[in-house]
Amino acid sequence: MNYNVGQVLYLLSAKTMKVFPVQVVEEITKKTLGGEEINYTVMLPDKEKTQINLKELDVVSLDISEKNTK
Repeated sequence: MNYNVGQVLYLLSAKTMKVFPVQVVEEITKKTLGGEEINYTVMLPDKEKTQINLKELDVVSLDISEKNTK
């Protein structure tokens, strides 16, 4: 899936089965001879505003967009 910097995502934790919001703070595009890879850094909703690569989280991204709520 493609996201925009600044976009708020809602993630479902595979461990706790709880939904929590994160904000996309960085998009990293890596181009190699083998192709292109896009990674996203997100900011967690904790006091420290922890930033982590989205791929490192054991979560499912929920598609809660305006077009899907109508």
